[in-house]
Amino acid sequence: MSPRKGKAREKQEWQAGWWDFQPLAERSLRPIEWSPSSVIFSAHPTQPVITARHFSSSKQFLIPSPAPAISSPASYGPPTVISVGPGDDWLFAYFPGRNVDGVGCLWKRGPQIDNWNIKEWWSFAQGAGVVTASWLGTPREWITSDMSGSSTRLPPRGPRTPVSNPTLLLVTQDHHVQVCYLRHYMSSLRFLNCPMTQPGIAVEGQAQVPGDACGIRQCFRAAIGLVYNEQAILIATRSYHTPPPSKDNSRFGAVDSTLPDDMNQPLPPELQSMEWESWGEESTINLYEVQVRHNGVQIAGLTVEPLPPLLNCGGTLVDLKFISTPPSLDVQNSPSSPRKRSNERGQFYIASSYLDFEDYTSPPKSELRVHFIGRQPSPGPNMPKPSWKLHNTCARSFSPRVLTFISPTAIRSDSGQCLIYAGIVDTSGSFPASPSKSKKNSVGNIQVLNLSDLADHEDYEASPIRSDVTRMGQDLPVNAVLSPNGPLLCLVSSSLWPAQTSVQLSPKRKVDRDISGVPVPPFAARLASAVISTRSATDVTHALALASTPITDVLDTLYHAHKFLDGHQNGFSEPHTLELLREAMAVYIERSARIKDTEKDALTARWKTAHDICSLNACNRAFEDCQDSEGYDLDAAWQLIGLAGWVVSFTERVMKQCVLSCDLTTEVVKQESGDDCQPAPPSELSPPLDSPILLHLAHPFALGNFVTALSHVQKYRAYVGSLSARGENSQIARDVLVDLIDSSGVDFAALKSALDPALEEIRAFDRDSCRRALVSCQPTPAMHPHLSKIIQEITQSSILNKPILFIKPHDLVDGVARLNAAAMKDKERDVITKGVLAGVTSTVTCLRCGGESGVVDDFDVGGTVSPRWRAWEKMWTLRCICGGSWSRSK
Repeated sequence: MSPRKGKAREKQEWQAGWWDFQPLAERSLRPIEWSPSSVIFSAHPTQPVITARHFSSSKQFLIPSPAPAISSPASYGPPTVISVGPGDDWLFAYFPGRNVDGVGCLWKRGPQIDNWNIKEWWSFAQGAGVVTASWLGTPREWITSDMSGSSTRLPPRGPRTPVSNPTLLLVTQDHHVQVCYLRHYMSSLRFLNCPMTQPGIAVEGQAQVPGDACGIRQCFRAAIGLVYNEQAILIATRSYHTPPPSKDNSRFGAVDSTLPDDMNQPLPPELQSMEWESWGEESTINLYEVQVRHNGVQIAGLTVEPLPPLLNCGGTLVDLKFISTPPSLDVQNSPSSPRKRSNERGQFYIASSYLDFEDYTSPPKSELRVHFIGRQPSPGPNMPKPSWKLHNTCARSFSPRVLTFISPTAIRSDSGQCLIYAGIVDTSGSFPASPSKSKKNSVGNIQVLNLSDLADHEDYEASPIRSDVTRMGQDLPVNAVLSPNGPLLCLVSSSLWPAQTSVQLSPKRKVDRDISGVPVPPFAARLASAVISTRSATDVTHALALASTPITDVLDTLYHAHKFLDGHQNGFSEPHTLELLREAMAVYIERSARIKDTEKDALTARWKTAHDICSLNACNRAFEDCQDSEGYDLDAAWQLIGLAGWVVSFTERVMKQCVLSCDLTTEVVKQESGDDCQPAPPSELSPPLDSPILLHLAHPFALGNFVTALSHVQKYRAYVGSLSARGENSQIARDVLVDLIDSSGVDFAALKSALDPALEEIRAFDRDSCRRALVSCQPTPAMHPHLSKIIQEITQSSILNKPILFIKPHDLVDGVARLNAAAMKDKERDVITKGVLAGVTSTVTCLRCGGESGVVDDFDVGGTVSPRWRAWEKMWTLRCICGGSWSRSK
């Protein structure tokens, strides 16, 4: 129901009907996946195509469909299963057939996020399509405590897979479990297939047991559970019964051949014997234990053992999920009990949601049930292995509201409580009084529930579920996926066209406090965990970049994350510091793109300062990698000259700011004291020292990068200058480098000599002040006295030749400066190599900073290009120096 125009709109109400919730009862929910590299995969509403969107950029692309779906798209429906590998390098999807066999497809990702290539596709018989999928061999996770700030690596989850990568576990409609895997050093997939309805085993190299694709009992919902410190896999399924297939393949053959002409005559015996009441959905959830064994060379066997089912489990099943929680953090962090820590298993829950449409005259009633299943201890050492046992069951009804989706949380509180997100929508409500001011309005909320009793968790605030005001009560969320680090949820609605997906904030904790009682921002621990796990933190940085998040909260979150990381490494850690700086840069880049006021320039200056620190670090790595016993690799001469030119240009920018800051500071003091000769005392410093670019002189990590780069340029200048030019090309290279450095207006040797003692003094600074300076990408007031001392020493000595620094030769010739600026605008620089991109045929674009690069995966290793330089270039094929993902340029 849409709101009417006019004043009556203020009292207009919307009412959802049972048909609005009917998509929840479909045999397959619309799939949606959020990859570790922050790509959201979803199914096209009508075509056999996977659509992908990089969050939070505007990059959208399509995944290439397998050959059968391309040649005959009308014969296949949209994918019903989409699953992304834990390493973000594999993707699986199942496309159901329309009167033809279904198709499963496996993709391998290239260096860019939109570069997916089909590895292999294979067919599934009708009635034996894929219901769910899960990847084995998932990497161990890191978790950071909100209270203590300590980081813990959780135990492995599920069986290990040392002989294969990837290893994919599938459950099919005909109650079979299938393992698809790629053996190391093998080019094609291998398969193991085993029925689940009875104990069985499948061995690699032996004939596989075929499935009963035409059976009258089919699985339509399944979940795969991987437990911490547990090699066994649990599978839960829900099935439904259908009438047996007719011998006549025509659509109405069964009716025409069996019903008598005279309806008063008795029915044929085959119809009289049918149990009509048994058709439809079962009321039980069947459980199975699966073991995947290997002998070090190959997968030795796939075994399946049925377990006692869960009886009387509600009406129409909507969702079915396993929730595995790790062992107690106290056990994980205890160094005195390593044996107990390695053997303790995590807890295991089965969460299922149901709908009851009753007589289809009103919105359905919804219910959530949770079953706790654990290992039953073995009676003795010589007794059979321990079995699974149902320990507890709890249920909760949500009437008159309706539960639409459930999702395990990425949060684990220090108290060890298990949590779950529940999306609950209203069945009626009022339209907003002023829809022109708000295009979306709340139709429900996302609540955090305890798995122990399904009660609302009192420490969390519910977050709203927002819907378009013109379709309130109609496009309800039917499925949801949690972002990799947990601060966001992506919801997919029941609308077929256009496809409706929305990203919304997950519930926040009301108050986070550390051990000392100091409030901790809610995203600090998640950001620290992402950095430690080398996982993309785009979802966290997006939440921090929202205009509704105050800049003080942003700085506080980044500061506490930095503090957690320092505690993880027991001190200073350059890799973690650099990674956190990249995430801070992502916040400022996205935040500056959202605003248009004066704050935009300040945020832009901050992220560019962070980008310069990352560039300096990359340049230093290049010079180090291209060094040999005699000096520097001459095969990489022109590439290193390009990097040296960028370092010189960067140094000039820093020195210019030093001169301007010194002049402005002195002028302020002159105006305040009336003394024309008195320099600026440290106690009376002015805002010019807050310029973000001066962080390169004030922070130990940034200044260390800067001093190292100056040292490399100085050494490279001395090395190349000492060589005798044996050809025209080498003579030009030497002259270019010497002229580049000597005509810069900066004495690099003197500058390095002045900064070396300053670096030693800065390293003794207060760590809290250094953390806040790094995450804010500008000097703090506590650094001003030391920064003023450095600037005065630089500007009042012979380090700088100010006329040459500020006035270049081409500036003295009328028109040359404009021509030079136009030329540089057309010749954009490579964000990695700092070279000119003119003439480069294949480039990639960074989705974070927008920089372009010619560093791609197809290297030309011929010619005289240095292998050392190529190895350094290959470091950046997966991501930019700012940490952003690559996308293929248009």
